[in-house]
Amino acid sequence: MSVYVWHDGSGVWDGRLAGSGIAGGAAPPDASGGVLVCWRGDAAGAKTDGFRRILNDPAHAAAARDNGMLRRKLALFGVAYEPPGSVGRADRPRPYLAIPGTERWIVGVFDMAPVGIRRLADAGGSGGSATDAGRAAAPPADPRRLARLARFAVRAVYGAGLDFGTAVIRLEGSRKAVLERLDPAPRVPDDEWPGWRDALTTLAGEAIRGDGEDGRTVLGMDAEFVLVNEAGKIVPASRFFAGKGPVGCDGATVPGRSGVHPLAELRPAPSGDPKRLIVHLRRTMLAAASRIGDPGLKWLAGGMPVSGLPLGGHIHFSGVRLSTALVRALDNYLALPLMLLEDETAALRRKRYGRPGDVRAKRHGGFEYRTLPSVIASPRVTKGAVALAKLIAEQHERLPERPLDDPGMLEAFVSGNKARIAPVARRLWKRVTELDGYEAYAGFLDPLGEWIMAGKTWRSGTDVRRAWKIPPV
Repeated sequence: MSVYVWHDGSGVWDGRLAGSGIAGGAAPPDASGGVLVCWRGDAAGAKTDGFRRILNDPAHAAAARDNGMLRRKLALFGVAYEPPGSVGRADRPRPYLAIPGTERWIVGVFDMAPVGIRRLADAGGSGGSATDAGRAAAPPADPRRLARLARFAVRAVYGAGLDFGTAVIRLEGSRKAVLERLDPAPRVPDDEWPGWRDALTTLAGEAIRGDGEDGRTVLGMDAEFVLVNEAGKIVPASRFFAGKGPVGCDGATVPGRSGVHPLAELRPAPSGDPKRLIVHLRRTMLAAASRIGDPGLKWLAGGMPVSGLPLGGHIHFSGVRLSTALVRALDNYLALPLMLLEDETAALRRKRYGRPGDVRAKRHGGFEYRTLPSVIASPRVTKGAVALAKLIAEQHERLPERPLDDPGMLEAFVSGNKARIAPVARRLWKRVTELDGYEAYAGFLDPLGEWIMAGKTWRSGTDVRRAWKIPPV
């Protein structure tokens, strides 16, 4: 499989692609099952059928230029979007203006990864391409701040429906970030091109290799639960567990009490076999029970079984590369159907956590998918979720539908509107059942599908130990 960059035909591309093994040109090639990178902003309506994968599909790039729709969508991703105002006409953006106490940064993003970050000069440019907005000295060496900027930019590009682009971000004070502009066909300065070239080279290597399709994907998970006594009061997990280890505490603390961690977290040993991962998960439950030693405490999971305390069920991936194609498949074919099984508390969690595309790269080279609530409220859902995650990781390029690109569908997902979601989610589920490899995980997936089609839900108020048969319950 080859990678082809469809660009604007300017001479700079000849030098940049020379010797890379990556083809390119000002006209789209005949579809050959390869990967098409649409690096131009004027291709709306072009036919691009027949490619294995398309980055910045012209239709999605065109939609990202609709400021009204973009603002509506990005708000659901927690991204404030404030483009420069108009001067008489919508196609004449106002120049970037210096605002006291603010900074502007430009961040490049390619396939869920930052590829460059720099601070822009305080007095802007013409309001055209972000790369013309000025340059400044090297950014201060504050890795945490730069990491937050990078995560914000990745979220903005993904939320806009794009696979790559540059984001101009305005920082107000130490924490508030505002997106001012997205460019789906960025003009990259020569000194910043090596980062983009490396990203394209990685993509080309994946296209040749068939990433994720050889069964090497390994899964892990972090599953949170909360302890509640007979009076309905939270008992901090830090009373029984340290922070690290197979059984530990989530890093969240009680306001004003830095050493008190309310949430317990199960971290089973990873495995490439979903059945083995479930065995490891139950072992962590048994270990937790032996350390708690109080049978009167209930273990609650789900989305938000206790008001104001959201729970997550992060799934970890290694052996497969983080990409927009994979994350969108997880959002649409995993999170969307599982939303039908949530009880009413889970939607409350999404006011702050668990929105689509919530991923974080890990030091070991993999990543964690953070959108799901704590699915250990139900063994059936847990088993189905890990098997479905494995299947999607191996087959995600055969799962192209993106209903969550529609703002109305996205709003329904975030708000928990099951009536709107159900017909789409069930249609996607049927597509999953048709995948090669489904039968290998049917023992976990068939029971999950029965609940999805029947409209069953888990009960977050039920003691997890009872469902998992953890003694003494």
